[in-house]
Amino acid sequence: MMPGTHAGKPRMALVIVLQKTSPLMYSSLLGKRSIAGRSEISVKETKQAIKIEISSKDATALRASANSVLRTIQVAEAASKI
Repeated sequence: MMPGTHAGKPRMALVIVLQKTSPLMYSSLLGKRSIAGRSEISVKETKQAIKIEISSKDATALRASANSVLRTIQVAEAASKI
């Protein structure tokens, strides 16, 4: 099923692409799957980048999921500098 659709119903979607800077980043993001069942988070890794796709039923869930992912990225970046 394409991001942004769910059983024929329109959904909101956001894609974040990050340059891969540390192995910790990808492993930290793997635990992110959904927020209260209202959104889906997909994490894919290539040689040079990490692609995060967030699909939600509504704007509030999309924002909450995006904030959660961004906080995880901030923590992983800080941890990789230690």
